[in-house]
Amino acid sequence: MGPNDAQLVRVFTRAAGGAVSDTTATSGSDLEIVVEAEAGFALHSTGGKYEFGIVVRNLTTSSSIHTDTMSGLFGDAKWPTDKLANQFVFTIPAAMVTAALAKNIFEVIAYLTVGGVGPMPPDLSFAKSDMFIVHQP
Repeated sequence: MGPNDAQLVRVFTRAAGGAVSDTTATSGSDLEIVVEAEAGFALHSTGGKYEFGIVVRNLTTSSSIHTDTMSGLFGDAKWPTDKLANQFVFTIPAAMVTAALAKNIFEVIAYLTVGGVGPMPPDLSFAKSDMFIVHQP
């Protein structure tokens, strides 16, 4: 990756407050979507805009169960100037991870957009998580 680039490194799921990725989600419990991203020094030091988005897709029913976005400026509290690589966490509330979704297969698609001033289009990066499944405790 160059000094003027930004990209998603990986996307994974984990139990709320967990430290490692997990391909199972427990119904009735919060689920975290972790998006890891990197930005080159020159780009990160400009204070430009970034935006993340996620779509949690239910592959079993061909539907989405959750979408979310997060945006800011390089150097803000979410992506401080001393962290060229960073993790961003989206929480799927327990009320959305229901027993009715047990044995359904899911994946997360994430995107990162950076820049896009005037007629210039933003830089764009996509990443997919491993598939995961909801189970009942």
